[in-house]
Amino acid sequence: MADTKESMFGCVVVKIASRCNINCTYCYMYNKGDETYLSQPKKMSDEVVDTMLQRVRYHCLKHGIEYFRFVLHGGEPLLTGKDFIRTFVKKARRVLLPDTKPVFSIQTNALLLDQEWVALFKELGIHVGISIDGVKEVNDEYRVDHQGKGTYDRVVAGIQQLHDFNADKAPKEQVHPGAILVVNPDSDPVEAYHHFKELGLKAIKPVLPDYTYEDLPENFDPEDTTHTPFGDWLIALFDEWFQDQENQIRVSLFKEIIELLLGSESGTDTVGNDEVGVIVVETDGGIETVDALKVCGHGFTKEGLNVLQHEFDESLDTSLAGMYFMSKKQLCNQCQACPVNEICGGGFIPHRYSRKNGFNNPSIYCYGLMKLMTHIQGRVLGQFPKALLEESGIEILTFEKAYQMLQENLQQNPAEATYAPLLESFGQP
Repeated sequence: MADTKESMFGCVVVKIASRCNINCTYCYMYNKGDETYLSQPKKMSDEVVDTMLQRVRYHCLKHGIEYFRFVLHGGEPLLTGKDFIRTFVKKARRVLLPDTKPVFSIQTNALLLDQEWVALFKELGIHVGISIDGVKEVNDEYRVDHQGKGTYDRVVAGIQQLHDFNADKAPKEQVHPGAILVVNPDSDPVEAYHHFKELGLKAIKPVLPDYTYEDLPENFDPEDTTHTPFGDWLIALFDEWFQDQENQIRVSLFKEIIELLLGSESGTDTVGNDEVGVIVVETDGGIETVDALKVCGHGFTKEGLNVLQHEFDESLDTSLAGMYFMSKKQLCNQCQACPVNEICGGGFIPHRYSRKNGFNNPSIYCYGLMKLMTHIQGRVLGQFPKALLEESGIEILTFEKAYQMLQENLQQNPAEATYAPLLESFGQP
């Protein structure tokens, strides 16, 4: 493959553990039909770690990558133990430096956190992300252990371990966790926002639950423009965040959307229209695309590549990983006709999937996302002087206007679907 921007990535999600000590009912790894984890090692071996790091080094040198991110993930990554994490980080630095600087983060459910873990994160410079969905009754609706018991109290106890560590430390010596929360439209987003502030979290990342056209949320119709509960939840969260002048939490999704509205060309796998430079390595060394695609079916992410035999660039020659990498640019006809597609980028690729059309669909959350994008644009541009907006020719776009423009564009070009055929090749008639 040619040495171009289109053939590189700068982040690997390292599945150092393939088991978890809790059993979230919405989990794409264990409770959405993919059972391939059962045939994988519970923990990544030294051989896989060593070979993967050499593959990363080769990839970074080939493409001139100065910073490379490792996301330590699972399952629950803390199940591997402190010695494993310390050794992994030291090996990565030894292999990559000085040519490439490795950056580390870890995503944990926090149940195993103690002072030694927090001290280790600080020692190794690992950014900590914690999974928690909100107040106790909201979190414990889905985030339960293997006995069906809620995990909230134990998660909060883990967060307290971080605060206890920080108590007598200077700001530079502290560890500040962020949080990932799965949007629950039946919960109160304003309550959730203030609860995260009370927990002392400095950043939150709301994510939409992983559903497809084959497995839709209850009482949810993706074609209904009047009932967009997930988008409405995010809008209410945004409004509370946007007007909060005291101790404002960083909400990555909103920050990314605002930057895109103001002209940034970057993005993530959920918003924007840039290439998605992320790959996954499983505990057995399997090279895969984003793990949330496991919701599409058993073995869906398996393409037969492994770090023990293959370079990372080879994965981008495979159909699924190549499609994921270009998923913000290879859009269905409706997305191409949409006036906010450069901001939305079609949404997260698993949410586009159907057995009939593969990924040649808009996101099941399309209209909710359109409402969110137009709402944020209106709130942000509303801060600008009216004369400046008139002089620049920038139009504040309402959802109603955006939807009207979409329908007009589709009527003008009803049959000109120019999406890559690759997008529907994953359909299963």
